[in-house]
Amino acid sequence: MSVIGVRFTLQDIVQQIDGTVRIRVRVNREGKVVRATVLQNLSGEHFDTLGAIVLDAARRWEFYPKTVRGRAFPCEKTVSLTVR
Repeated sequence: MSVIGVRFTLQDIVQQIDGTVRIRVRVNREGKVVRATVLQNLSGEHFDTLGAIVLDAARRWEFYPKTVRGRAFPCEKTVSLTVR
């Protein structure tokens, strides 16, 4: 898996974010994320922005696809991102 860093705005950092965002990603046979959705977001005034930032980063991640007998298959993965 290769991960693209998540960038937060100064306003998010000042808010002293603390919690977990859970997302589900659909990965194709090549390991590229083809769909990402938020399963659990932090609550608060600016956290919709945080969810959007996390989804933007997740769409650029790459995974090793699931393989069976050397053949790659699409799959879904749930990822939890803890923000402190």
